[in-house]
Amino acid sequence: MIVVDNLPSTMLPLSSFPAAAAAQIALVATDIDGTLTRSGRLPPETLEGIDRLRAAGIAVVLVTGRSAGWANALAHYLAVDAVIAENGAGYYLGGSETEWMSLVQLDTNNHRAALAECFAHLQMLYPSLIPSTDNRYRLSDWTFAVAGLESNSLKYMRCVCEKYGFDFIWSAVQAHIKPLECNKGQALRQVLATHFPYLLIQQVLTVGDSPNDSDLFAPEFDYSFAVANLRRHTDQMRQLPRYIAEQAESTGFLVILETLFHHRRSC
Repeated sequence: MIVVDNLPSTMLPLSSFPAAAAAQIALVATDIDGTLTRSGRLPPETLEGIDRLRAAGIAVVLVTGRSAGWANALAHYLAVDAVIAENGAGYYLGGSETEWMSLVQLDTNNHRAALAECFAHLQMLYPSLIPSTDNRYRLSDWTFAVAGLESNSLKYMRCVCEKYGFDFIWSAVQAHIKPLECNKGQALRQVLATHFPYLLIQQVLTVGDSPNDSDLFAPEFDYSFAVANLRRHTDQMRQLPRYIAEQAESTGFLVILETLFHHRRSC
């Protein structure tokens, strides 16, 4: 766990992003909730930003903790190349005919039963916990809302889940009890290797906003970015991004895109 006392010395401003790097970016991998959204909704400007990336020949991969069922709809309706869901458990390719590509091998019935048992333990400790309504559409994890939960409580829940053999991570929206072997960064690497083998890791730009995006900020992702609302979670992060926008949520994402396109025009 990384604890950051001095953010400006840890994460660089967008002005530090080198123009030469912007010219070679060929794929943007981004979180959704809190990164592409504003007040919980996808604004039209975000969709226009995605279209702008695609028009420039830059692939777009969404990387979310949302359920496989939810991601299927996104892959079907949005102009994206892939949607990684459930914090890296699998993905859908973009397009009208898509199928779930699992990245983790599970005995579904036994796995779901073990997740339910782990959640029941957490609920005994924290009776106010309410399971998310989308759990019925999930294949690999179990989720509940994080609203009202303090950082210390979430960290203790992680310890409990580890005793059950699970990882525990959270975003600004949901907490996830999930398999140890999957995360957003690992899933992105597998999607890159399978569907974009011609790209170098230096051609990938990642964006996120919360603890479950930590693996998108791994050191090999040279061009990792966050929107400003990540500042609320720095004491909970496993890894921090290299750059951070001054603006929050979708506004910050669009400023990151504008920085990217400005540098590309200047090269």
